[in-house]
Amino acid sequence: MKKLSIYFLFLLFVCTSNNKKVYKDSLTYWCATNPQEYQLAKLLVEKWNKTHTIKVKLQPIPAGNSSEEVIMAAIAGKTTPDIYSNHWPGMTEELRVSGNLYCLDSIDGALDFLINRCGDDIVNSFKSKNRHLYQVPWKVNPIMIMYNKDFFKRRGVNKIPVTYDDFLEAAGKLTYDEDNDGYIDHWAGYRDIRPLWYQRWFDFYAFYIAASGGKTLFDKNGKFNLDDDIAIKVFSLFKKIYENGYFPKTEFQNQPFILKRVIATDICGPWNISTIKYFKVEDLDYGFFKIPVPDTNKVKQFYTYGDYKNIVIFRTCNMPDSAWEFVKFLITRKSDLELLKITNQIPVRRDLLKDSLFIPFFNKHKDLIPFAKQAILTRSINSVPEIKEIFDEISQQWEACCIYGVKSPEDAISDLKKRVNLILNEF
Repeated sequence: MKKLSIYFLFLLFVCTSNNKKVYKDSLTYWCATNPQEYQLAKLLVEKWNKTHTIKVKLQPIPAGNSSEEVIMAAIAGKTTPDIYSNHWPGMTEELRVSGNLYCLDSIDGALDFLINRCGDDIVNSFKSKNRHLYQVPWKVNPIMIMYNKDFFKRRGVNKIPVTYDDFLEAAGKLTYDEDNDGYIDHWAGYRDIRPLWYQRWFDFYAFYIAASGGKTLFDKNGKFNLDDDIAIKVFSLFKKIYENGYFPKTEFQNQPFILKRVIATDICGPWNISTIKYFKVEDLDYGFFKIPVPDTNKVKQFYTYGDYKNIVIFRTCNMPDSAWEFVKFLITRKSDLELLKITNQIPVRRDLLKDSLFIPFFNKHKDLIPFAKQAILTRSINSVPEIKEIFDEISQQWEACCIYGVKSPEDAISDLKKRVNLILNEF
C-alpha cells in the first residue's frame, strides 16, 4: 500500500476519535455524502432506532480525494464502520483477499433473501472468485442514451437507432452548421475525451457490454477474456464518430450541454432527470433509448453498464448478524421506495414495475421507467485488483485510436491485450 499522506493520517486520527464514542450495543453506518443519499440514510436510521434495541449511529463517509481512498485509510487505521453503503464493486476482490469484508452467504438466509430481491443473474454476477458473496447489490444507474426529441424530428431522424449503422446515419443528420458559417453548432453527442480510466465506463464499456449480450472483461473464473471482435467493433464505431465530427474533440466538463440544446444525445444514467429538474428546463422534450449494437450482432437481450453502489459489512463488525438485520431493513420494499422518491436512483429489485407498492410512483415519474426496465439487464465492473490499471490502458488506446486516429482498431486492441497481460503478470 502506498504511504498515507499527512491528510490521511489526520483522517485516521479523526475516525479513531469518533470511534471511541460508539457504544458496544450500537452499529456504525457510513453513507455517501451527497445531500439526497444522506437524507435517505438519516430517515431510515431514525426509523430503525425507534423500534430496535441495537441502535445505529449514522455518519457520512469522511471527506477525502475519493471514497475508495478513505476506506483504505480507515482499514489501515482499523477504524472501518460496521456497515457501508457507498461501496464501489470494483474494489470488492481487493478487500476480500485482504480479509476485510464479511462473507454474506455465511449468514443464514442471506443469500436466499438477496436472490428473492435481485434475481439469480444479478446476485451471481457479484460473487467473488471464490464463488462467495461479499456485497449487497443495492442501487444502480443503468447507462442509456438520452435524446432530444425535437432535434430528431427537425433533422428527419424518424426512428430510434438500434444498430451502429442506424446511429451513424442519425449522427450525420444531427450534426450541423446552423448558420452556415463553417462552424458546427450542434453535435450528435458528446463524451469526455480525457484519457481517464473511469470515463471509459460510459462509452467503451457500456457499448462492449451491449454488443456482447452482457459479457464483461473477465470470465466467471476471474480470467481476462476480452472478445477481440466485439472490442474492435466498438472502437471502430467511435473512430468513425470522431473522424466525421459527430462528437466534438473537446471537454465539456460539468456542463449539461444536452440541456442547452447543443448536443442531440447524451450517454448517461437517470441522474440527467434530476439535472433537468434542478435547472428548471422542463420544456425539454426528451426520451431514452438502449445502447445500439453492431449490425451483425443478434443479441437477445440488450444489456448495458450499470453504475452500481452496493452495501458491505466489514469484518471489524462485532455484531454481523445484527448488521445484516439492519442491511435487510435498508433494502426492504418500503426502503427501496424511499430510495426512489428521495434520490431518483433505481433499487436492484426484480419485478420492480409489477410491484403494487411502486406502481403509483412510476405512474407519476414515467421518465424513470426505461431505467427501471433496464436495471435487471446490467453488468458492473469486474472486481479485480488491477481493474484501474486495465481501464487506464483502455483509455490510452481509446485516445490513440478513436480520438486522434493514429492507430487502427485492430492495432489498438492488440496493444491493449499485450499491455493487460503485462499488468496481470506484474501483480
